[in-house]
Amino acid sequence: MRITTNLLAMGVLSIVIVSLAVASGLATKDECVSKSAEVADIIKTQGPDEAIKQVNDKNGPFVWKDTYVYIMDLDGKIVAHGPQPKFIGKNLMGLKDPVTKSPWYPALFEKIKAGSQSGWFDYHWSKPNAKGVYTKNCYYQQAGGLVVFAGIYGDKVN
Repeated sequence: MRITTNLLAMGVLSIVIVSLAVASGLATKDECVSKSAEVADIIKTQGPDEAIKQVNDKNGPFVWKDTYVYIMDLDGKIVAHGPQPKFIGKNLMGLKDPVTKSPWYPALFEKIKAGSQSGWFDYHWSKPNAKGVYTKNCYYQQAGGLVVFAGIYGDKVN
């Protein structure tokens, strides 16, 4: 009986934690994977131009809660970025993590070019509509010569 009660309590606690994340407007890892897969599907079925158009719409479905999808080509150039269009057309391979002071994209793109189709990586970045730098856990997925990204924000670093 005690084990059943403990398991039930743990289940209820898990539901409460997930509900709080959803209610608080924080994106989840599952949403990042789902949104990235949706954009990858658009690239494959409707072409990259349509995916880029939709991702660049800052009021569209790929800018949600506290995060967004962005797309890069295999050379590290941003081709779509809804909340920060200033990055479109810029190669970010030399962009340095504001905390570690090291670029994070070169090692990631070596892995991608070696055949990694999808995965997760971490870096630090500014959060939309918030001040400071936060940890970011980002998902990537290759699609049609492009890489689709979406990530969740963690703790504030500074």
